[in-house]
This record gives sequence, structure tokens and C-alpha cells, in this order.
Amino acid sequence: YEIPKRDRSSDVCSSDLAESLCRAVLVTGPGSQGRDAWASALLIRILCAQERFDEAARVECAPTEAARDELDPQLNAAIDATAASLSIERGDFFRAGLGIQRLLADTASCSDVVARAVALTAHLRLLAAIGDLAAAEERLQSITNLVRAAHAPLRAADALIVWYDALHRAGRIQEARRVLTRLGRLRRVVPRVLGAAIDRRLKSAQRGEGGVTRAEVRASVTAHSAVAVDLIQIGRAHVCTPVTFRN
Repeated sequence: YEIPKRDRSSDVCSSDLAESLCRAVLVTGPGSQGRDAWASALLIRILCAQERFDEAARVECAPTEAARDELDPQLNAAIDATAASLSIERGDFFRAGLGIQRLLADTASCSDVVARAVALTAHLRLLAAIGDLAAAEERLQSITNLVRAAHAPLRAADALIVWYDALHRAGRIQEARRVLTRLGRLRRVVPRVLGAAIDRRLKSAQRGEGGVTRAEVRASVTAHSAVAVDLIQIGRAHVCTPVTFRN
């Protein structure tokens, strides 16, 4: 599904535009169930990027089987991972765990490497959030092995960002620096939103501050040029954390 593409060099896009595009898709009919489910998931991700978690929780995003039949495995996995991420942000780890357990089961035998990577990264995010870094490291290794076998190393970028933040939060600075070096090598070839996330961490490390504050994340998401296009287009490149809609 793709929203009409815009000039990626344009500097007029913003997260507000991305939000408006998603809301427009949801109120414009008639639309397919699959399209609406993906628009809802994107809207949740945009709101979460701005820490508007209560608003995000009010967005209906429970795809029917008919909706899922319209979407490919990558989009279905991304929708479920988005719901789990929202639960994690709201501190509802039990709900997140249930959703991720279903997602892992649904993608276990899937031939789509990206869908499996999305599911595994969602699990990594949960493990990092609850502080189980031993299990998180094992999960990171499984993601790395998966994308390496598929010759798609960029699929691990989002997982590396999650792991870097967890290491910093745990005070494992030397290990975090090694992960940041790996991210720096990926910087020029990842989608722009992921690149911006890497840049924030590189700049914080240069200032000797280590991790990235929520305020910095929010400011960057709001101000970054062409972020609306990226939030919509990054979904298949996932992340994790934004795709396109086609009429």
C-alpha cells in the first residue's frame, strides 16, 4: 500500500503532515480493511514518536482476518510489533508479552526474513525494557544470524539501536561503544529516520553523555526535514521502527 510519493529532497514535510496523511486515510472511504489497519499502525507509531502515548492507545488497531489477508507478512508483523511497542511504552509488559508471543508463533515458519526480523526485534525490545540483558543478547544474536544468512544486514539496524540503548542504561559503556561503531558503519545506507536515530546517539557519545533523552528524540522527530515521508516509507525497511500506501 502506498501513499503517493513526494519529493524526498523537499524540506516542507513534518510529523504533523505524516499524522494528517494517516488520519486522512482512515476517514476517507471506501477503503480496504488492510489499508486502514496499516494506516492505524502508522498513526500509532507517529504519536509514540511524539510521546503522545495516551492518544496512541485510543487508536483502534486490531486487524481482522480479512484485513490481514490483504497485507503481506511484513506489514502484518509490523502492525503487531507496533501494538507491542505501545504496550511497552505504557509499561504494560504483560500485554506486550502476550502480543509478542503470538507474533513469534505467527512468524516462526514464515519464509519472509523481514517479517521474522520484525518479530524478533519486538521480542528484543521487550527483553531490553524489562532488563533481561542476557536473554536480549541471545535474541540479538538470533537476529544477526537471520539477516546475515539472508544477506540483509541492514535489517539488524533497529535491533542494534535497541541493544545500544540497553547497554548504556545498564552502564556497559565499552560494549555500547562497540555497538555504536557498528551503527556508524550503517549510517549512510539506512533509511533516513533510522539514520537520524543513529546520529542522535553518535552526537550524544561525542558529548560524553551516553544515551539519548526522550526530549532529544521528540525534538528530532518533530524537526527533521522530510520526516513525514520517511515515517510512511520506512515500514518495509524496518523496522522496525516506518512503508508506503498505494491507491
